[in-house]
Amino acid sequence: MMTRLETTQISGIIANASLDDLRMIRTMLSNRQDMLGFENKISLQVGMKVKVNHPRLAGMDLFINKINRTKATVSLKSGTVFVVPLSLIESI
Repeated sequence: MMTRLETTQISGIIANASLDDLRMIRTMLSNRQDMLGFENKISLQVGMKVKVNHPRLAGMDLFINKINRTKATVSLKSGTVFVVPLSLIESI
């Protein structure tokens, strides 16, 4: 996690950035988000017990059924199935 000082410094940089700089920053953020999703994806396996960072699925014990390129199919023991982005899945 970033400290409050780091967040304030980043806000200052963004406030003074040109349009081209902001586009470059957006690209860098997107690339970093993709890398974190990929790192998360390779740590997941079918059958693994996970939790999902979403209010609708908070506190539920879910199991991975299938892992696709950007999303995974997870289910409850009762059989209810959800399709969830990989970036929201956290291993327990």
